[in-house]
Amino acid sequence: MKARKLPSGSWRAEIAKKDANGKRTRKSFTAATKAEAEAAALAYKLKMTSPDSRTVGEAVTALIESKRPVLSPSTIRSYMGIKRSLEKDHLTLWQTPIERLTEQQLQQFINKLSEEHTPKTVRNYAALLGSSLPARLRIRNSVTLPARVRPNYHIPTEATVQAILGACSDTALEIPVLLAVVCTMRAGEIAALRMDDIRDNSIHVCRNMVRDDNNKWVTKAPKTYSSDRIIEAPPWLIEKIRAKGLPEMSPTALSIAFGKMLKRNGLPHCRFHDLRHYSASYMHAKGVPTAYIMKRGGWNTETVLNAVYRHALDDRDKIETQRINDAFTKSLK
Repeated sequence: MKARKLPSGSWRAEIAKKDANGKRTRKSFTAATKAEAEAAALAYKLKMTSPDSRTVGEAVTALIESKRPVLSPSTIRSYMGIKRSLEKDHLTLWQTPIERLTEQQLQQFINKLSEEHTPKTVRNYAALLGSSLPARLRIRNSVTLPARVRPNYHIPTEATVQAILGACSDTALEIPVLLAVVCTMRAGEIAALRMDDIRDNSIHVCRNMVRDDNNKWVTKAPKTYSSDRIIEAPPWLIEKIRAKGLPEMSPTALSIAFGKMLKRNGLPHCRFHDLRHYSASYMHAKGVPTAYIMKRGGWNTETVLNAVYRHALDDRDKIETQRINDAFTKSLK
């Protein structure tokens, strides 16, 4: 990159680089002085090798592709959905070179996104963008995100769960519902379960059925280490599974069938996944230690579990408050 003097008296510095096919090319920088020519060549070299010369879209795409081999298909599917949304609805940001991107632009993008989406969705966008951008533009440090909203978990009552079990008896939903209620299993785990995963009274949860970025169902290893677990089930449940077998249903088909069953039997609406929350809150009410509930349900943190407990306690508080008020009404009125 050292400049050399030309016969004209000017100075020229050159930068050599290879293209994608390995072809070597040169770019020349001519200036009145040696220092100016070398400075121009150096600036070009830094820009050529700096990730900041890419657009936001190129950086996001590069991150997704670099993570594809190690992330779950469902996570890649989520990332690809965000990518398509950014390309379609936020083209200006998508095409902006990172070196020209400012904190103000990022904040304006987050503000606009917050008008159209929930805080959780906005944070998902921000997480992908933040991981793609250089340290100076890390969203968690430079941009204000919408406040988190406490999730409102719906936990069916014990009476509702008993009614659900009765309505599902001797149907294709009986085994999936029992696995969710008794074994705290997710719909994807139930859909991916095989008979050879059952040994004696143990169920080895070692697979999960999820959609990939092509919207196709795929069976993969669990997303987290704690989700791969062995559940000791009651002998009567194992016997029932061996007698009836495991229904071949995708998680979506399972959820749809469950919703139709509730409507057909006039039962309160709830999601299939809410049966898992019921299972956790039921064990908590019976005094089962949190560590064991986490192990049985495959939770790797207490965050969701505590939210489920809090909701269950709120429901219980309403019942106990009504009982107290009824007692005072009966004795004093």
